[in-house]
Amino acid sequence: MTVAEQVYEHAKLLSEPLAREALDFVLFPRGRQDRGEWRDLMERPPWARVLPTNPR
Repeated sequence: MTVAEQVYEHAKLLSEPLAREALDFVLFPRGRQDRGEWRDLMERPPWARVLPTNPR
């Protein structure tokens, strides 16, 4: 099952107000991508790359 299918299956169980909120949440990154503001949130931010990975 794809991630989109999982989102759909879970969204079907939500009440209408919660489904609208979930839709807003799903559309937010898409709008950022369309405006060229997209970045991979799983990557380490540039400022974190200079920090040690195991500070003592």
